[in-house]
Amino acid sequence: MKNIILFIFVVALFSVSSFAGVDLEKLDGKTFVSNCTQTQINGLSGYVIEDYTFIQHEQQFLFGRTWFKDSKCSGEIVRSEGHVGEFDIREEFLNGGFNPKGTHKADFTTDKGTDKGLIYLNSDYSVLRISRGLIGGSRNTMLGLFEFKLLQ
Repeated sequence: MKNIILFIFVVALFSVSSFAGVDLEKLDGKTFVSNCTQTQINGLSGYVIEDYTFIQHEQQFLFGRTWFKDSKCSGEIVRSEGHVGEFDIREEFLNGGFNPKGTHKADFTTDKGTDKGLIYLNSDYSVLRISRGLIGGSRNTMLGLFEFKLLQ
């Protein structure tokens, strides 16, 4: 009987801490930050830094976007925005070889709805690439080009 309980505990622990080849414990509390990028989003244009923080035990993510006036993203902050949501990492998705090995389908759910996208982490979990689809739309099948680096 003890062996059965131990087996169930180990299976449950493995299921929570690792899914679809991504070790969620390695994501816990980690923040990934983009480089300063010039962009236009929802009618706003300027220089932006984005960040993602993952909270594994609740499968939540925090997303932030900070807008700056200058091209080095070091001066005056024009606007900050962000949201909290839940993430669900699914099976690997290479899209016929267009996405690198280790890219997985991922759903990002906020109060606005669910973005169906992709997530990629390099082998030491120091680089994140992500794509998010349109809320309520079909899955974005191409991984984003921009890298998010682990904040040390």
